[in-house]
Amino acid sequence: MEHGLNTVNEVSSAIHTPSSFGNTMNTAILMLDNVAENYHVYSMNWSPDQITFMIDGVGFYTYSPATQNDATWPFYLEQYLILNIAMGGIAGPIAPGFSESSMEIDYVRVYQNDPLNTTDTFADSFTVYPNPASDFIAIKTNKNIGSVALYTSLGQLVLTKNNPKKQNDIRYIKSGLYLLKIYSEHTTITKKLIINKK
Repeated sequence: MEHGLNTVNEVSSAIHTPSSFGNTMNTAILMLDNVAENYHVYSMNWSPDQITFMIDGVGFYTYSPATQNDATWPFYLEQYLILNIAMGGIAGPIAPGFSESSMEIDYVRVYQNDPLNTTDTFADSFTVYPNPASDFIAIKTNKNIGSVALYTSLGQLVLTKNNPKKQNDIRYIKSGLYLLKIYSEHTTITKKLIINKK
């Protein structure tokens, strides 16, 4: 969803893929009254075959390419949510007296309606404890663990261990939220871990 590219009350949604970027072809525009002064619910329904954009629960653009391949449908890969204020470019020059702007957001929610699958069931057979932890962590499971890797919330690798022991030393790791990747039986399980130094 983009606002402010052209006229004040113009809201647009666009799909950027290897087959459509730069001079975007896959896009739609909707005019809203007083869009900058009122809250609206902007949403996207992403299903295996199409993506529909909605404003206040009403769909106004659906992207559903007849041929789905890497060029037209890269959406089988992980995607990221980005909220930003972009300036300049095709929206026109930045006013000389500009000093700041704001984006007011009431909430951001992500829902997934996939049923529980075998990967989720497999993940439930791993328990990381204690959590929060300060000095040591252990993984309780009846599965074989090949290795583990601990990452910061920004993706920095801070610990790797092959064949982890019952107790793994984390005394040298700073407090924070971490992601523990457990590699077991050709599957990767990710668990959140809080390290809290007292």
